[in-house]
Amino acid sequence: MGAPTTRYARSGDLHLAYQIVGDGPVDLLVAPGFISHRDLNWTMPAYVDFVERLASFARVILFDKRGTGLSDVSPDAASFEARMSDIGIVLDAVGSEQAVLFSYSEGGPLACLFAATHSDRVRSLILDGTFPSGRCIPEAMVQRLDDAIDHWGEGRTSSIFLQGSDGPMERKYMGLFERAAASPGIARALLRSTLDCDVMPILPQLHVPTTVTHRRDDPFALVGWGQAMADAIPGARFVEIDGHDHLPWMGDAAAVTDAIELHVTGGVAGGSHTRTLATVLFTDIVDSTQTLTSMGDERWADTIQRHNDICRQIFDEMDAWAVKSGGDGFMACLPTPEKGVTCARQIIAATSELGLRLRAGIHTGELERVDVDDIAGLTVNIAARISGLAGPNELLASRLTSDLLVGSRHTIRQFGIHDLKGVPSPVEIVSVGAPSATGPPADAAVTSGGRDRAALRLARSTPGFVRALLRLGGG
Repeated sequence: MGAPTTRYARSGDLHLAYQIVGDGPVDLLVAPGFISHRDLNWTMPAYVDFVERLASFARVILFDKRGTGLSDVSPDAASFEARMSDIGIVLDAVGSEQAVLFSYSEGGPLACLFAATHSDRVRSLILDGTFPSGRCIPEAMVQRLDDAIDHWGEGRTSSIFLQGSDGPMERKYMGLFERAAASPGIARALLRSTLDCDVMPILPQLHVPTTVTHRRDDPFALVGWGQAMADAIPGARFVEIDGHDHLPWMGDAAAVTDAIELHVTGGVAGGSHTRTLATVLFTDIVDSTQTLTSMGDERWADTIQRHNDICRQIFDEMDAWAVKSGGDGFMACLPTPEKGVTCARQIIAATSELGLRLRAGIHTGELERVDVDDIAGLTVNIAARISGLAGPNELLASRLTSDLLVGSRHTIRQFGIHDLKGVPSPVEIVSVGAPSATGPPADAAVTSGGRDRAALRLARSTPGFVRALLRLGGG
């Protein structure tokens, strides 16, 4: 999906940038968080996938609040009530008499205030990763936000909103996003306005169908804040989602879009394919038949159960998804190459204490997400073929995956270039050993040049600008 046409809603001298995606029977307005940028948002593959999914069942209305992105800077940009009124201005411009409001982060209290004061314009409400009052935000987090604004344009918000994806590439991109989405003065004013907001008293007055979704380990908004909002809104449904991502299109975004679609349409359409970027890991027990014979049936059954429990525990700790058991091994998707390697090494080490020898293979690339927990595509096939080449207690990875291990101390050794069955071109493979105490060896492809080459190869092998940024988002 390419970037849609940007239009402007007018209110006096004020111009608010907005876009429309899809033509579904229900209007779904997205109230953005702290900052947004209608053009730059479309350079994020995960954001594109997220909006495309929403547009499959609704007419999606996107906009930048006054003072942010492509909208006008306004003298009252710091006013909470003025930013709330932006929702009505945009709805009027697109000819929407009534819409479902989907809001995340700072957009949550804005949407709640609009729903309380303009209930006739709100069909229903969906709140994600948000909070009822700025007083909820702890002083330590406020200090981190202040520091990010003191150094605005350096990308420090990535460490706040993109937990687990805060590398040099992410910070560089987020620096660009910060500068484009707001000035330092506007960012400071928005923060102060947000800290002063408190919609908790009006939540019991909301009488529209409401769903509250929240990641269990959201790095910015505590899950308890979402639960408190759901408890205060009459009849609200609370959906707790696994993961530690703040932005709804990050991590397991399908869980969020499933909840939205269920709320809007009453069901979730099956069989819809979306493309996403992930690291796929395969593990397998070496010589399982021989090991069964030597252990005996009873001991083997107990060992396999313990093997499965260990693997699932580590997968959970590493935020793996689409975890499937293959009898003697597992397949799983990990959010980053580093987590993929760490997960594999931990599983190999832990299961060796059971007397088992495992092989593992990983590859990073684009894959088809067939359903919430079902994947397909060439990336899956490559990872499986790489795993099949590994020896006992060995982890093999594609060179592309090892190049993306930013700042890693894992020991990287050449394994050669191999023709893999079902793969159209040869794949360079490396062996990944335990982390080195003194840093990566000379052969390790973790230099800036290696990362740059990996990013270029990844970007060229998948559609969409900045594919190599691995599911980046804006605040």
